[in-house]
Amino acid sequence: MVSGQRGMPRSPQQEPEPTYQLHVATVEDCDRIYESIGNSLARPRGKTPRRNYVEAAKRNELLILERHDPREDRWLLEGMLEWYTRVDGVVTIKDAGTKGEEPDPAVVKRLVRELIQIQSPVEVRAKTKDDQTAWLRIFHDLPGFRLEGREYSRPHWVYLWSWAPSNRGRSNIPLSALEQRHS
Repeated sequence: MVSGQRGMPRSPQQEPEPTYQLHVATVEDCDRIYESIGNSLARPRGKTPRRNYVEAAKRNELLILERHDPREDRWLLEGMLEWYTRVDGVVTIKDAGTKGEEPDPAVVKRLVRELIQIQSPVEVRAKTKDDQTAWLRIFHDLPGFRLEGREYSRPHWVYLWSWAPSNRGRSNIPLSALEQRHS
């Protein structure tokens, strides 16, 4: 079950409506993603927007986080996470993003935790480019993620991250070492 799912019946004794909700995106949500997400893992600001979120939504491999704005009394899109699940249970994060100029670490981390909870993967993989310092920091700080290595893909070095249920704590390499490699 996805946290804070819309349309859930509520009794008068229950707590007030949550201020945010996570759910698997529908095809109808894709236009909002294109409009709202400013900078993503796969599409840094200034790059042409991706148009394949529809296919991910059809596969139920697109998660969104919305925040309720009480002044406007509507749900605003705060972040998204696209993934692909292999037959062997390995999940690859293809894209993640939040509204705004820079990624919001709290939103991305919440989306990744929700992905792990709903998929129960044997492993989660992600890639960050060396010039994406905010994304390097996010995956470095996510509990259970480890730097598996890096590879050169013109014109960038790409860092390979891996999460597994047996991994405990923070990354296996100090953040300062990552920052020194690409400065």
